[in-house]
Amino acid sequence: MESKKATSIHRSEIDTDLIHSWLADYRESKNPSLKDKIIKHCMGLVKRIANGLARRSTDSIDDLIQVGCIGLIKAIENFDPTAGAKCTTYFTHLIAGEMRHYCRDKAMLFRAPRELVELNFRISRMVQTLTYEFGREPTNFELAEALEVDAKKIQEAFEVERRRTLISLDQTLSSDSSDDQVFLDTLVDTKYQSFTHLQEHRLVLQDALENISAQAREIIQEIFLNEQTQASYAKKHKISQMQTSRRLRSALAELRRYFHKIGQHQASV
Repeated sequence: MESKKATSIHRSEIDTDLIHSWLADYRESKNPSLKDKIIKHCMGLVKRIANGLARRSTDSIDDLIQVGCIGLIKAIENFDPTAGAKCTTYFTHLIAGEMRHYCRDKAMLFRAPRELVELNFRISRMVQTLTYEFGREPTNFELAEALEVDAKKIQEAFEVERRRTLISLDQTLSSDSSDDQVFLDTLVDTKYQSFTHLQEHRLVLQDALENISAQAREIIQEIFLNEQTQASYAKKHKISQMQTSRRLRSALAELRRYFHKIGQHQASV
């Protein structure tokens, strides 16, 4: 109940239909004042994402908000209102992605070869696309095949990604309060990180469910979200378990097609 309430509050702060209308107008007119209006309306989304990532980063919230605004501007410039994607989903991916790239690049122990930095960027986009297509994270081999590079290069790129700056737990961080705060006080347990990721996934899934057929949405919600068995679903709807199984496969295929469509749209940006 609590997560559903949080999701509804999150969604109500942004008038999706209004933003879509503004984006359609901006795509035609490129009116700067209209662009400013969209940015102001979406600043709450940028701040929420920044606050979430700041719990896992040594960077200040203000820095992350500034970087997130860059992602928001890119999203406004590249979003196609006619492509079928929700602006909130698209904006969230680009804003969070821009912040994560900033944190990653700033935290590197050494300046990596430009080739691997660019490959890391391509891998990030391809992982998203293939995850939507396969319904799981792709293997290194699948990434190498999709990007047409050697599998060893994929591994090298991941090694670069893993090299982070080592800092002291006693290091003092900038804080809005009058008291200094040390890095140790900001450490977050894995349960909180898992909860944050779950909330992000729930937002994406909620948007996806609104873009598939009513029948597909119903069976996915009842079986996966409401944890109903296929047998109880079949009994409730007075159909056989075989029909239930076919209906579920069809619904999941429809959901995968939607994610694939969104992935292709984002990969082309």
